[in-house]
Amino acid sequence: MGDYNSTWDHSIFRSLLGSRFVDSSEQAGEGFHMTYPANSDLPSVIEIDHIVHDKGVVVGDMKTVEIAGSDHKALLATLEATAD
Repeated sequence: MGDYNSTWDHSIFRSLLGSRFVDSSEQAGEGFHMTYPANSDLPSVIEIDHIVHDKGVVVGDMKTVEIAGSDHKALLATLEATAD
Protein backbone atom coordinates (compact mmCIF):
# COMPACT_ATOMS: atom_id res chain seq x y z
CA MET A 1 0.00 0.00 0.00
CA GLY A 2 1.18 3.50 -0.51
CA ASP A 3 1.57 6.62 -2.54
CA TYR A 4 1.63 5.35 -6.09
CA ASN A 5 1.06 8.83 -7.54
CA SER A 6 -1.02 7.01 -10.14
CA THR A 7 -4.62 6.87 -11.19
CA TRP A 8 -6.41 4.21 -13.21
CA ASP A 9 -5.55 6.35 -16.26
CA HIS A 10 -1.90 5.31 -15.91
CA SER A 11 -1.13 2.19 -17.91
CA ILE A 12 1.82 1.38 -15.62
CA PHE A 13 -0.51 1.17 -12.61
CA ARG A 14 -2.91 -1.12 -14.50
CA SER A 15 0.06 -3.22 -15.63
CA LEU A 16 1.25 -3.53 -12.01
CA LEU A 17 -2.09 -5.10 -11.10
CA GLY A 18 -1.86 -7.60 -13.93
CA SER A 19 -3.94 -10.74 -13.47
CA ARG A 20 -2.87 -11.40 -9.87
CA PHE A 21 -3.48 -8.18 -7.94
CA VAL A 22 -6.47 -5.90 -7.34
CA ASP A 23 -6.93 -2.39 -6.03
CA SER A 24 -8.85 -2.36 -2.74
CA SER A 25 -10.84 0.70 -3.69
CA GLU A 26 -12.11 -0.98 -6.84
CA GLN A 27 -12.85 -4.26 -5.06
CA ALA A 28 -14.73 -2.50 -2.25
CA GLY A 29 -17.23 -1.28 -4.84
CA GLU A 30 -17.65 2.07 -3.09
CA GLY A 31 -16.26 4.27 -5.84
CA PHE A 32 -13.06 6.24 -5.61
CA HIS A 33 -11.41 7.14 -2.31
CA MET A 34 -9.96 10.58 -3.02
CA THR A 35 -6.62 11.06 -1.29
CA TYR A 36 -5.02 14.14 -2.85
CA PRO A 37 -4.68 16.98 -2.08
CA ALA A 38 -5.30 16.98 1.65
CA ASN A 39 -4.83 19.54 4.40
CA SER A 40 -5.44 22.45 2.04
CA ASP A 41 -8.27 24.72 0.96
CA LEU A 42 -8.77 22.51 -2.10
CA PRO A 43 -10.95 19.41 -1.84
CA SER A 44 -9.41 15.99 -2.38
CA VAL A 45 -10.23 15.23 -6.02
CA ILE A 46 -7.73 12.55 -7.07
CA GLU A 47 -7.20 8.96 -5.94
CA ILE A 48 -3.43 8.47 -6.25
CA ASP A 49 -2.85 6.37 -3.15
CA HIS A 50 -3.79 2.71 -3.27
CA ILE A 51 -3.91 -0.51 -1.31
CA VAL A 52 -2.98 -3.28 -3.72
CA HIS A 53 -3.39 -6.92 -2.75
CA ASP A 54 -3.64 -10.46 -4.03
CA LYS A 55 -7.01 -11.56 -5.39
CA GLY A 56 -7.24 -14.03 -2.48
CA VAL A 57 -7.92 -11.13 -0.12
CA VAL A 58 -11.33 -9.51 0.45
CA VAL A 59 -11.79 -5.86 1.41
CA GLY A 60 -14.14 -4.94 4.23
CA ASP A 61 -14.50 -1.36 5.43
CA MET A 62 -12.43 1.24 3.63
CA LYS A 63 -12.06 4.96 4.29
CA THR A 64 -9.73 7.94 3.99
CA VAL A 65 -8.34 9.79 7.00
CA GLU A 66 -6.54 13.13 7.18
CA ILE A 67 -3.03 13.00 8.61
CA ALA A 68 -1.69 16.22 10.14
CA GLY A 69 1.09 17.70 8.00
CA SER A 70 0.57 15.40 5.02
CA ASP A 71 -0.61 16.48 1.59
CA HIS A 72 -2.20 13.04 1.11
CA LYS A 73 -5.01 11.37 3.02
CA ALA A 74 -4.29 7.92 4.42
CA LEU A 75 -6.28 4.91 3.27
CA LEU A 76 -7.54 2.54 5.94
CA ALA A 77 -9.06 -0.82 5.07
CA THR A 78 -9.96 -4.09 6.69
CA LEU A 79 -8.49 -6.94 4.66
CA GLU A 80 -9.34 -10.59 5.13
CA ALA A 81 -7.74 -13.60 3.45
CA THR A 82 -10.19 -16.01 1.88
CA ALA A 83 -9.99 -19.73 2.59
CA ASP A 84 -9.07 -21.78 -0.46
